[in-house]
Amino acid sequence: MTPFRAKKAAYYITRAVGIHIPPGVFRSLRDKHGRLARADERRVEERVDYYNKLAGSVSLDSNATDLRGLLRERKTTYFYDLYEIARYFDPRVKFSYVFGDVREVPPYPAFVKSRPIAGDNANSVLMKLNKIRHFNFVNDAYPSEKKKNALVWRGRFSQKPNPRRMFVEKYMGKPGFDVGRINTGYAMPGLDRPFMPVRGQLKYKFILSLEGIDVASNLKWIMSSNSIAFSQPLKFETWFMEGTLIPGVHYAELKDDFSDIEEKMEYYNSHPREAKEIVENAHRYVDRFLNPAVERKIALLVFEKYLEKTGQAG
Repeated sequence: MTPFRAKKAAYYITRAVGIHIPPGVFRSLRDKHGRLARADERRVEERVDYYNKLAGSVSLDSNATDLRGLLRERKTTYFYDLYEIARYFDPRVKFSYVFGDVREVPPYPAFVKSRPIAGDNANSVLMKLNKIRHFNFVNDAYPSEKKKNALVWRGRFSQKPNPRRMFVEKYMGKPGFDVGRINTGYAMPGLDRPFMPVRGQLKYKFILSLEGIDVASNLKWIMSSNSIAFSQPLKFETWFMEGTLIPGVHYAELKDDFSDIEEKMEYYNSHPREAKEIVENAHRYVDRFLNPAVERKIALLVFEKYLEKTGQAG
């Protein structure tokens, strides 16, 4: 069993056991999660307001559910992650959610994993959902100067025209690029390459992060590594607050047609100090998501704000 599969198995086992603990136990503990160091308080408040942008009084969707309704969604990671927070509140309160890869802003306030960065996205209230897949960080044993002077990417895409396919068709087989599609049940000759685990990708100086349906799940672990994340302009965000990432500071931003990718690779090869600064900035950015107690507290406050703005007491 791979480390990820073992982690996922442990995730489901612990959540399946936890679901049988009466929610009342967690409601009695909610206030104890409120104690934070003063230095954390402002950062927590800023993140709560970023995730939950609801202002004034807002109306619930007529099909909003409660804790009992949420329980019908059991067996998905989205359910377990939202239930972990909802169980701290009165089981009668109502809320909405949209599970899966969300690209559009719902017409009513709802908890989502992802939302568009641009435009009015207030109805999309971000919650840390499907975190077993999206929130994986690494301890990179390879210093930048010992990494391969090349860019790597492995991922999935369909036969329809899309940015991922466009990139692989353009750069597969070129010197300095180790890229390709992972076969997902049907072959695409000339584009498919063998699966490469994260530990293999960490040997490369540059790692490409390409959004698919919504966010790219690999951006988070790339930014915790000693490699530089390369990405097109970001269009979607999650609990990782991708909308606050700064090109040239946290990652190397590419044109939508990738026409500047070789230029960017050469630039960071010839400017090692700037390359190191990007890696260090990325590490500092990742650090804010590594404290489980703070992460839980923020999620509780996001949920609590949702209840306040929809006229409910939790």
